[in-house]
Amino acid sequence: MYGFLRQGKWVALTLLLVVLVPLSAVAADWQYNRWQSRKELNAVVASNSAARPIAIADVLEPGSPVTDSNEWRQVSATGRYVAELTKLVRRQVVNGRTGYIVITPLVTDDGRVAVIERGFIPPASNGQDTQAPAAPAGEVTVVGRLRHRPEGDVEVQPADLPPNQVNRVDPLAIAKQQSRPGYDAVIEALASSPADSTALTLLPAPQLDEGPHLSYVGQWFLIGIASLVIWIIMVRREAAYQRELNAPAA
Repeated sequence: MYGFLRQGKWVALTLLLVVLVPLSAVAADWQYNRWQSRKELNAVVASNSAARPIAIADVLEPGSPVTDSNEWRQVSATGRYVAELTKLVRRQVVNGRTGYIVITPLVTDDGRVAVIERGFIPPASNGQDTQAPAAPAGEVTVVGRLRHRPEGDVEVQPADLPPNQVNRVDPLAIAKQQSRPGYDAVIEALASSPADSTALTLLPAPQLDEGPHLSYVGQWFLIGIASLVIWIIMVRREAAYQRELNAPAA
């Protein structure tokens, strides 16, 4: 009755099913794991963002990378800005606008360098080169979110860029320029005492959505089940047709 399954087209359809069903299961499992990872990361971000700020020296050692467990941790740093090393990180999108993130190194009271992302500014509207707002003078205390910026050397940039603009940020390279130990991290400023320029827009908090991964799990599961059901229906219909075809001969 089912001898037709040895025909070329049925062998091909069966092989397709054998590949598609396990592939759907693997894809569903992968999306589920991504959903779990995102959910766990969101929990860490929410916990770290809500925690009381502590000194960056109590969270991170100079040169040590930021980990998933302490990224987004609210930290504080007290020291003096090196205003002449202020840079504009170009091609940044904040709240739907493209512009620059202003970074300025802060030499802390214990002699370490913490790179501060002071905020966002839009491009100059007069066609001139965009200028960063002046950093607060004297001793400054900054509270912000600890972030990792694996973006390469701050000095690697096209030759035609204005001297105050860069494409990437390397906090350790900035610290090396001053022959000081530095944190392999940036601090996204949330507050400053004394206050920073009102021209700066503070960087927004992360969006704690879990993404579409869980819905993709269901979609891949349905694809696998539907493939199997369709194959069974097609086989049964073909078997019924073969029975009708062979009935007169019987």
